[in-house]
Amino acid sequence: MGGQQNALHQLVSFILGASAAAVLLFFLTTATSGARFTGISSWANGTTGFDDDAPVQAAPATRANHADAKGAAAEQEDELQRLLRAVADEDRTVIMTSVNEAWAAQDSLLDLFLESFRSGERIAHFVDHLLVVALDGGALERCRAVHPHCYLLPTAAARNLSGEKVFMSKDYIDLVWSKVRLQQRILELGYNFLFTLP
Repeated sequence: MGGQQNALHQLVSFILGASAAAVLLFFLTTATSGARFTGISSWANGTTGFDDDAPVQAAPATRANHADAKGAAAEQEDELQRLLRAVADEDRTVIMTSVNEAWAAQDSLLDLFLESFRSGERIAHFVDHLLVVALDGGALERCRAVHPHCYLLPTAAARNLSGEKVFMSKDYIDLVWSKVRLQQRILELGYNFLFTLP
């Protein structure tokens, strides 16, 4: 009986998560006036998925910069795979949340979130399956002080994501797509995830 309830609970959680993602994609495609959504295939090349009239021009990269970027990307990929192996349960499911420096500060949402696992009834073991995605260097440093499984969002290394991002601004959309690309990569690696906010 308990196994059936657990399976039902997991199914409901999955459906709610998938619904939330669908609603987010709907709002992203309809809320920007004058922009046309070009499709999910644009994720692969790192664009936001919006086709503006002005062409985007990339700065030419030298071979050394390209090699450094490839090395950093490979290092981040290795770190992600290591963390996923460490936190996944027997069904290859990971619980994920994301925090910025303000949410990770001492006595803030991250501390409260972690404490909820410890004080909840029969859920303390779930904290072992929690991957905290840091959106900036300050959040990563604080996360590592209180939790063993922390990952710096790859975009955070290249951009300053520590400040407030106004809803539907370019920085906000870039941040949302960065999270979606990370979730896509986790699925491509064969893991399931439950994404929640602290």
